[in-house]
Amino acid sequence: MFGLSILNPWKYGTIGAGILLVLTMAWALRLDSLRGSWEKKYATLDGQAQSVLMATRTATDNPTLAWKNVPAQITELASSNLTLKSSIDTANGKVADMDAETKRLIASGLTLRSQLSAAQIGRQGALDRLKAMSATPGDRQNCPAMLSQAQDALDLAYGSGL
Repeated sequence: MFGLSILNPWKYGTIGAGILLVLTMAWALRLDSLRGSWEKKYATLDGQAQSVLMATRTATDNPTLAWKNVPAQITELASSNLTLKSSIDTANGKVADMDAETKRLIASGLTLRSQLSAAQIGRQGALDRLKAMSATPGDRQNCPAMLSQAQDALDLAYGSGL
């Protein structure tokens, strides 16, 4: 049947055993290759995990941080970072408000300075006019005119804020 002889079973058994041995060795080599790839990947991931752990320890200033606590610590760092950014934004807003208030006060001070300067000039002019009025003495006959001039001088002094 199919050209196989029943008379020589050892010949075909040996060939079958040889094929089985070759397949077993190929399977073992494939497993060894997969295992070697897995070990390389594990070593890479282990190194990366150590890097993450060391960076987290440095960032949190916690040299005894364990790997199992790293996710919670990173979440806490993120929360702290958001709080810090919010605080910085609030502080920047307050600084901007203070800058606007400073500019407003400087402008108000310049306005007041110019008003003071104008008032000082008016006051000096009033003092000069009063000095000129007091320099001419009178006599009894022009007493009503002198009282009128004195009243005008007092009105001038009152009007200019003296």
